[in-house]
Amino acid sequence: MHGYGDSSIGVPRRVCVKSVNPRSFYLLVNQLKEKNIPYYIPRDLNEKCRPHDLLIVDGDKLGRVNIDGKMAFSLPSNIDASLADIVVEQIKLLMLGIEKQDSLIIGIDIGKRNYGVAVLINYLLVHTEITNREGLFLLIKKYLALNFKEKLIKIGMTPSNMNEALNLAEELNKKFKIKIGLVDEEKTNRIYMETKNGKLEKDENAAYNISVKDPIMLYSATY
Repeated sequence: MHGYGDSSIGVPRRVCVKSVNPRSFYLLVNQLKEKNIPYYIPRDLNEKCRPHDLLIVDGDKLGRVNIDGKMAFSLPSNIDASLADIVVEQIKLLMLGIEKQDSLIIGIDIGKRNYGVAVLINYLLVHTEITNREGLFLLIKKYLALNFKEKLIKIGMTPSNMNEALNLAEELNKKFKIKIGLVDEEKTNRIYMETKNGKLEKDENAAYNISVKDPIMLYSATY
């Protein structure tokens, strides 16, 4: 799994966890650890966080709140693992300097056994991974939960996988009601991505190439 971006002035550099609800605290901290997001736990609720920390507090509803002029996240007591995962995805975007989630593009490369996936938000590559079918659907569901204005899935197509690409597009459209297009991989120029974490795996790189090419549209959104 790869993630990208740099912190800058005004962008959160650390998560300051002031949640005292045992369940939400446990789920959130586990997710932060798993995704290598820096965090701090104050000794008591009166301790101040750093100016560029992203504050996490307990609340009645999930969402962004304003506390003393600073943006914070409110966590409900009934939070579950999937909701905690969505919260952490929001935090990752904020730490990349992406506050408004306007555009989501997911590129999919169909491999022999697994799928290469590339996620672009506001045309910035924020995530790649190689996953199985179940993981692919969970990843798409997670990002769609972030409520983007524009959402598009692009699937790579070759003469050998055309039927599989068409079937996947149909299944994704039925499940997620999202715009879906095919990208002819035979006619795309190869761009080889290298990040601070190193070069992408072959299928991840293929998914990135798919994500930045113009597709042949198959399905329109019905959301």
